[in-house]
Parts: sequence; C-alpha cells; structure tokens
Amino acid sequence: MNIGLVTDYIIRADTNYVQVATTVHNLGDEDLDLLIGDYVNPGGEVDAFGPGLGFGEPLLRLGGNGGSNRPQGLDYLAFQGVGDARGVTYGLVFPPSALTVNFGNVEPGTYDTGMFSQSGVYVWGHGQHMVGLLNSPPVNKPTPPFKVPAGGENTLRRWFVVGETVADVTTVRERNFGKKLGVIQGTVTSGGQPVANADVAFIKTPGNACGFAGSYNCANAYSATLTDEHGFYRAFLPQDSYRVGVRASGYPYEGGGDWPTEHLVNLRPNKTVTVDVALPATGTLRVVSVDQNGAPLAAKTSIVGHAKSPDPG
Repeated sequence: MNIGLVTDYIIRADTNYVQVATTVHNLGDEDLDLLIGDYVNPGGEVDAFGPGLGFGEPLLRLGGNGGSNRPQGLDYLAFQGVGDARGVTYGLVFPPSALTVNFGNVEPGTYDTGMFSQSGVYVWGHGQHMVGLLNSPPVNKPTPPFKVPAGGENTLRRWFVVGETVADVTTVRERNFGKKLGVIQGTVTSGGQPVANADVAFIKTPGNACGFAGSYNCANAYSATLTDEHGFYRAFLPQDSYRVGVRASGYPYEGGGDWPTEHLVNLRPNKTVTVDVALPATGTLRVVSVDQNGAPLAAKTSIVGHAKSPDPG
C-alpha cells in the first residue's frame, strides 16, 4: 500500500488532554477505504469504562448507530484507577462522525465505532461495527469508513485525557463535541458522616439493543465519578434525563434494598442539580462460641450474607 503516515501529538497548557492526530497520505492513484483505530494497553490497577455498558471487561463494546433502538455511541474508553491507583484516570476520546438522525437533524457522535478486548488489550475501530467486521467472511468484509482520496490525505483525531475519574473524560468528550453542559453534584453520607470513595453512576435510558437484549441492556451507564474525602462529587454532563445511583464498599445501599435507589434528574445546560445521598449506617455483629456447659470454645465462624454489591453502572 503506497501511503505515508504522520502522527502529531498536540497539547495546550490550559487542557488536561493531548490531541493525537494521525494523517494518512495516499501516494497512489486510487482512492483508499481504510479500517483505522488503535491498540490500547492499559497498565496498573484500573477498571475499564465505556458509555453504554459502563464498567467491566466485555469482549465487545458495540457503539450505537444513533437510531431509536441503538442511540448510544461508544464515545470514549476510560480507565479509572482502583486501589493504590485511585484518584487517577486516563481515557481515549474517539473522533465524531456526522450522521443524520432524529428526523433529519445532523448530530455529531461516534456512531458505529466499536471495540474488542483480549488479555487486557483493547482494539477500537473508527466508525466500524465490530460484529459485522469480525463475523463476515474475508471476501465479504464491510467497506471501511476512513476514506483517503487518491493523491490526497485524511486525518484521524482522538484525545488522550488524564483526570481523576471517568467524569473528567466525559467532560472532555462533551466539550470537544460542542455540547452545553450542566452539573450534577452532591454529598454522600452515612450516619451524618461523609463517605469517601463512593461510586456514583449517571445512567440514561434507553441504551442499545433494547429491542432484543432485554431490559438489562436498555440501561445506559453514561458516566461515573467518585466522592472525595468530604463525600462530595461533581460531574459535568450534557442536557438529558439521568438516574443517579450510589454504592460504597462496606455500606448497604440507600433504602436498604438489593439495588441502589436511583434519583431521577432532568439536567439543563448551565444549571446545577444537587443530589445528596444518605447510606444506611453499618452495624456490628459479635459472635461468642461456647460449649454445652457455657464455657468459651475456640471455633471457626462463617457469616453468609448478600452477594457483593453490584456496580450501579
């Protein structure tokens, strides 16, 4: 293939991201249709997050096409630090593509962009539905979406973001896509005391593939953040309706149920909505083992309770 490649790394002093711009020069006399993307190999103690499925390591993350049944694109992939790495998050914001949706309106979005992962390595493809790409026979692969005219060039731009939580990656994505943002913020407490490092998820509906994947996949974990040492959290999000759910290690869910209480928020641009969450206080269980005469007895005690709190995102 007769091409030239140049990648520029562009950073401004007032931003928390590096723009990565790869320009493909077509040195031949025929137009090129290319499949283009990146290998991403995160290191350290991190949890992967992508809009739609949220946290986890699924084999495939399939971005939507902007339609009513698959509205959510795979806008970015983020890696939020856990354990000793908590407080540092990095992510890759994918480039937008114009698509006509919503009765003829043209909206920017990462439509049909998808990724697959294997052994901790993530591979994303620009504007390419991964199921069609991976499952189609070699002689009948879909036409790649990245077009480079004969004798011309095309540039793929993406943004490598460094922040504290997933919400920082979301903010860069939305501002780069020209969205006007509002703020959801609040404090998480238990027994009147702040709860640090609580996970806060911002969920939209519908998600992707609601028509055939059941209600579980209709959820859309759009973004997430953590509380600070004062139990405070804040996230900048575009106008939409969100459900806010909270979990914290070692605490029951708000309301004491098997799933976090979800607070509905209708967010408007340049507005701030406060959602405070009070988690139930934890109790103490004391076990004393005695024999039939009431004398202390050395014993092994097992306590079986509810399953580990599932991630609200």
